[in-house]
Amino acid sequence: MTSIFREERGFKEILGGHGGTSCTFLSLAQALESFHRKAYEGKYLSEQEYSCVRKALVDAIPADLDKKLSVKLKSMLQYGNELSLKSRLEELFEGIRRDHFNNLSGTDNPGKFIRLLVDIRNYLTHYEGRKPSILDDAVEMFNLNRRMKALLMLLMFKHLGLPEDFVYLPVLGRLGLF
Repeated sequence: MTSIFREERGFKEILGGHGGTSCTFLSLAQALESFHRKAYEGKYLSEQEYSCVRKALVDAIPADLDKKLSVKLKSMLQYGNELSLKSRLEELFEGIRRDHFNNLSGTDNPGKFIRLLVDIRNYLTHYEGRKPSILDDAVEMFNLNRRMKALLMLLMFKHLGLPEDFVYLPVLGRLGLF
């Protein structure tokens, strides 16, 4: 019976696949997002401004719309003022010195790195769309997780008031990235 499900799209990753690296990745992505929520504002508009926008959008939902869809739309609008994961990562990583970010992320293109993280998180959350090829390489996922952990550690130390230059080399050395 399990072999039938393993053949279906997505079930292989859920039941077998590289569960360890995927679960670790999701935990780190959630940690980065949660850290941003606690350390930064994280809203597009002030609560007062968004309240007016939300009311106008809720009022525009047709009264004869399917009840379940109407409830779903209202629920989505409740969180519509929250920054996306992409926006949160951009704001977090902008706070890291560029050469430090490049070394810890393994790329000199922050946008590409952020897009990779968002694409992987979305795929592992919904199992829809194109599967990022890195998910088929356990070693690369392991290394990506180490890079994410290093970035998160650096951000947390900085948030605690430690100078970035003071914590960068220990973070780098502790995780064995070089």
